[in-house]
Amino acid sequence: MKRASELLPRKISLATKEPPICDVIKITGNAAVVRFIEFELVKMSALVSVGNNLNDMQVQFIATQLVEMFPNESLVDFKLCFERGCIGQYGEIFRMDGIVLRKWMEQYLGEKYEVIEDELRNAKDNPYELPDKADEGPGYKAFKEWAKTLQMGTKVPGMTDADHRKYGQEKPAKKESTTSGYKYFTVRNVQVYALTQEHAEQLVKLMIERGELLEE
Repeated sequence: MKRASELLPRKISLATKEPPICDVIKITGNAAVVRFIEFELVKMSALVSVGNNLNDMQVQFIATQLVEMFPNESLVDFKLCFERGCIGQYGEIFRMDGIVLRKWMEQYLGEKYEVIEDELRNAKDNPYELPDKADEGPGYKAFKEWAKTLQMGTKVPGMTDADHRKYGQEKPAKKESTTSGYKYFTVRNVQVYALTQEHAEQLVKLMIERGELLEE
């Protein structure tokens, strides 16, 4: 996955030629796409010094929500958005959460669609120049190869301490800081570590949607 990320395009103009994640999901499954966004969130979070940044639960929730909210954007769009946002492209960073990241994505898309409009104007001015056919770049190919390792119903591994250290955080946040107040609740005969019964039910629903738990 690290290799796939490094091989993806680094410019918005190239991102416009990448397939939308709704099409990618048809090939690789939803879990692989969500896991990739989680990976990019961890990298971004390690570069931003705001409070405790994002814990594992936030990373998983935000990645899932972004995939649902922006199905017509590409893997590259998320990567570029996070990279641009963490260096202040979308304003000074006072906190890091799902609301901030959604706004970053909306601002990034404003930039992206300005690029698309420019391309359409140029195509109109040069009617005899056909646009290049979108192709599978090396980053997308590497992502598909990685996605093949995930089988239907297999649990997608979460962020490890090594993941956090690798991308700039000297040491991961203490476990107790993210699980304070948690206890076990029973949902569908499964013991779930959560804050409340309702929270536990939401986690189980999320695990079913991601293929981590088979629905009875």
